[in-house]
Amino acid sequence: MATSADKKELVQQGLRRAFENRECNEKQGAFIVEYGENEEVSFRQGAVAEVHEASYGTLDEASRWVDVKERVSQQLLTGKTLQITNGVMGCDPKPGVRKVLRVSYVPSNTVLEISAKESNSLELPRACAEGLVSASYGAGSGYGNVSDVSSRVQSLLLKNNKVFATNDELLGDPAPGQVKTLTVKYRETASVTFKLHTGRELGSFEVLAPHLFHDLRETLGVSSKDFYENLTANELLGGSQEASGKSGEIFWRSSDGRFILKTVSEGEVATLLGMLPAYKTHLQEHPKSLLTRYLGAYRLSSEGIEMLFLVMNNVFEGAPGLDVTYDLKGTTEDRWVDPNSKGCLKDNNFAEVTMFVKGEVAKSIHETLAVDTAFLQSREIMDYSLMLGQSSAGTRSPYSELMGGLSATRSTALLSPGEDTTMYIGLVDMLVTYGWKKIMAHGIKSMTIGITEEIDTMPPDSYAERFCRYFHQKIRPTSEQLSVGEVSPELFETPFRGLGRSGGTAAFFRAVLREGQSKEYWIGKDLARARDEVVFYEAAKNLKGKDWAMLKWMTPYKGICRAPCLVKDEVKELEVMLLRNCRDGFKSCRMLDVKLGQVTAVGGWQGKSVF
Repeated sequence: MATSADKKELVQQGLRRAFENRECNEKQGAFIVEYGENEEVSFRQGAVAEVHEASYGTLDEASRWVDVKERVSQQLLTGKTLQITNGVMGCDPKPGVRKVLRVSYVPSNTVLEISAKESNSLELPRACAEGLVSASYGAGSGYGNVSDVSSRVQSLLLKNNKVFATNDELLGDPAPGQVKTLTVKYRETASVTFKLHTGRELGSFEVLAPHLFHDLRETLGVSSKDFYENLTANELLGGSQEASGKSGEIFWRSSDGRFILKTVSEGEVATLLGMLPAYKTHLQEHPKSLLTRYLGAYRLSSEGIEMLFLVMNNVFEGAPGLDVTYDLKGTTEDRWVDPNSKGCLKDNNFAEVTMFVKGEVAKSIHETLAVDTAFLQSREIMDYSLMLGQSSAGTRSPYSELMGGLSATRSTALLSPGEDTTMYIGLVDMLVTYGWKKIMAHGIKSMTIGITEEIDTMPPDSYAERFCRYFHQKIRPTSEQLSVGEVSPELFETPFRGLGRSGGTAAFFRAVLREGQSKEYWIGKDLARARDEVVFYEAAKNLKGKDWAMLKWMTPYKGICRAPCLVKDEVKELEVMLLRNCRDGFKSCRMLDVKLGQVTAVGGWQGKSVF
């Protein structure tokens, strides 16, 4: 069975070969393709304009290559099937070792056309999607009867190689009541695939969407030379599952920490390839975007190995060292990590933390998150995270001025001074779509957990809304740092004992006075879920004396108390806001929760009953 070290060695071998092909293409305008002994190869007639080189040999260290250009050129140029054997090649460069045919050729610039009638489908190699010239759907050439569907068709071909000529697939009906035709024009492009030496057999390494990724890297200011040399000059670091990763995912890092390599599923790769042109446009139009910069996609096949992996920027690039990292989704379901594990922490670990940044930075972050999540929502994507890291120092990210090196204050308590730090953030794991598995999981969790706002399998629109709302609470302008009224815990019997939760989220505690007023005049609410309310009540203090009807209806507010609280048989020191206990003085009472709205103000929502 292949070890992590074996996989890493093959990955770097494949990346070196990819760089060699890119240099050959840039210098000669030619592609390099390789086929193994006993395989067959054929190009469509006219697809090859010129064969530069053709050699037959082995990939081991003591390799020997024989020039076979004269033997194979005619068959490649005329589209005939070529059997790759010693007999056809006229030589056996190294008996007992499986050989490879390596061909360097210039592709034809001929534009090909293929069409399908409505309700039928057409299929092309994924590589040809990069050579798409145009795609139209309609009935005849009359004005208004034909639609340009080039972007849609390219996305579908990149994703799964097949397009159905239907109104639903192509998102419109340009000629109602008429039989339509899908017509696609394209230039044939080669699949960039190499053979790898693995000892006995041959491995295979494929570069997915090489031209689109090359253009994307150039747009982002990352040259192919710099990219590939960075990934291959030194041994990759890591190679094990990250604490925040899903089962089976493997992570590597370039030696200087600039790039991350991560194994992914077929579905995730299909999602990325399908949105690649739109993704590039989004990054061009929104240079402050916090989306991960995906820089390459690859497939590795060898003995015991079938692996897809992506190369992306490290959102923590520029940090000399991280004090703590968080993987944040804005939900509480299964979002706790033992802090002693020294791994990446999650939302429930972050519950008491608020990050304060300059006002213009906070505004820009929230506007950017809104734009980025809207893009992901348009692609039916959910389940993404915001990675947040803290460092004692650091430099800005080269990809987005918001992604790293931000001066911030970390606050974990309203009654304590904050800690100055340097913050790094970035949206990651953004390739999961809301398919049938997620829809079923959402239904099951809604029935079993009940608190739909807290589960992770939300539809894309709800997920994006909750995500942005969460970070409006957790990343705030420095102007919102509060000076609050502190209440001494010595006024109360401690520890405070739990009373339950508000709507299943914020915990309430009994705050029993030692003397004075009615003993249960006040009730405590855990600040982990009530910071916005504190902002409101503290602001309302300054409005006393104004003749506003709303103020007459407000629940009396005393301030913030840091006190021991009993939480699941364990005493913890928490900050709670003290509010008037509306049940004070009653032996029993029925509470009425009155709200304006049609979602939250209904019986059954988060445990509320009908009045």
